[in-house]
Amino acid sequence: MTANEHSANGIWLEQYFLKASTDPKSCTRWGCTTCGNGNFIRDICIGLGLRSPRYWQWDKDTATALTQVLAQVRPWADWGPAHAGTRNDTFDFFAYDSMRNLLSRVCPTLGQNAVATILRESWAGNVLKSMQRHSAEEAKRDKERSLELQLARERRAEKKKVVQEKHLSRLEQKKERDRLWWTNHDPPAV
Repeated sequence: MTANEHSANGIWLEQYFLKASTDPKSCTRWGCTTCGNGNFIRDICIGLGLRSPRYWQWDKDTATALTQVLAQVRPWADWGPAHAGTRNDTFDFFAYDSMRNLLSRVCPTLGQNAVATILRESWAGNVLKSMQRHSAEEAKRDKERSLELQLARERRAEKKKVVQEKHLSRLEQKKERDRLWWTNHDPPAV
């Protein structure tokens, strides 16, 4: 099987996910600042048939090829009679995290709409939809937090204004009292 034929189906990626999920050195955490997922992404690029993988910068062809492979990856329970009905939470998390990692790398290159079109209703498509929902919820929360902070600033400014007005009023009252006192009392003779 040539590299292109090999990368044309998702079975190799499923098998790689399964093998890597048991390897304690395998890291798929998105945004990992320790290893940067170098080995994971290198292995994916090799699986796609790339000779010198530049995993930090994929072109459209590479991203499209990977997205097409991701569209064929099935969830754990669908892997056939040997795995049907079994559940492996470690693998589920690893595969989901791996999928998120790979999608976060192809979406900037192709755009979310193009990736969603390729993935359609596949498991990877569902993961992408979940990521989009999460992103929308985060944006909504950020907007609400921003609005709350703006309202808090406005309340503080209003409170500060009221305090200043009370202070100025007290100063004016004191000046008036002092003026009245000095007009009612004779200045001392010198």
